[in-house]
Amino acid sequence: IYMNHINIGRQMIKSGNSEIIKGMKGKELNVFIINATRMLSYYFSCTGETELSSFYTKLHENFKKYFIVR
Repeated sequence: IYMNHINIGRQMIKSGNSEIIKGMKGKELNVFIINATRMLSYYFSCTGETELSSFYTKLHENFKKYFIVR
């Protein structure tokens, strides 16, 4: 489920000025993508699916570079 949400979030960021739910856009959407990709990367590394784990690790690192989560 999170994989679909991440893809939708990435598309919404590319298109700009949109909301997943009322009030969730911009900063919150980036935080969601960063945290969800971190979780999925960990999950897939634990299950042994290294290809998916590396995909979500790269995605996490790319979003994390441009946005600081405290």
